[in-house]
Amino acid sequence: MNFLSIIEEFQEIILATETIEFVNEENISRLKLKIKFIDSTYLSVRELNSKFYSLYSYYCLREDHSVIIGWDNAPHHRNIENFPYHKHKNNQIEPTSKVNLRDVLNEIRIMLVPN
Repeated sequence: MNFLSIIEEFQEIILATETIEFVNEENISRLKLKIKFIDSTYLSVRELNSKFYSLYSYYCLREDHSVIIGWDNAPHHRNIENFPYHKHKNNQIEPTSKVNLRDVLNEIRIMLVPN
């Protein structure tokens, strides 16, 4: 897991990062990270990967902690396509494909720096 190189790719939209937890052992890796953006919003990152499963949540939040957009693969919302992969946007649940930190930062960059 090389999250630092991914963060470097998006420096134009990132003000600061805070690593809350980073464990990279033979059988498991865990990452908890907070990324603050140029518009004062931030991304809460949680990843847990092992040989048997992969869990993630990426939530872009306002300063008051309200959700702008979020992706996760928690095993709820069983009625959506591509279960368990889904996105929270505008108080709605939408199906999505599996995402990673780079995918999420790309989408946030588009929101922050429109063409």
